[in-house]
Amino acid sequence: MTILKDLLRNDPKPKTFKKIPNEYKIKASNFQIKEIFYKIRQYNNKMQISRNKNYLIYQQNLKHIKEIKFEEIKLNYKNGCIFFPFFYEKRDHLYNYLILNNADLSKYYYRDCSHLKIFKNYKPKCKNSKKLCNQSILLPTYPDYKTINIYKNIKLINKYFKENKT
Repeated sequence: MTILKDLLRNDPKPKTFKKIPNEYKIKASNFQIKEIFYKIRQYNNKMQISRNKNYLIYQQNLKHIKEIKFEEIKLNYKNGCIFFPFFYEKRDHLYNYLILNNADLSKYYYRDCSHLKIFKNYKPKCKNSKKLCNQSILLPTYPDYKTINIYKNIKLINKYFKENKT
């Protein structure tokens, strides 16, 4: 259980650096840089097409639900589409329903960090952090995520909103 808590816990005492720590500084060889650049470019092109397709499937099939909010993207939009994030005021209720029905999802923020000491100078600028923390859900879009699973998530979300008309 401790391992799981460690994976989900934010650093309780984060700090800012005025300069880059030495352990962050490394010098890569020209060969390493060329190899990394090639692999990233190759990966990005192939994987991004898949992520965009998965995002658009969610978008098309969930946009009729007025209670949820998300950023609509266009086909040619340069969005990373790492996940399909959306916001819903009763997030925890929906989240629990989806988890109990074996949906694939996660919360984006597990706790609001705006009150941490490191952010004290930004407090007035963090007015929406609690709201975002309590309303966000992420759906998977990774390239190997099967389309059948995307539609399973969509079906469960649609079912939830049919059963919980407000």
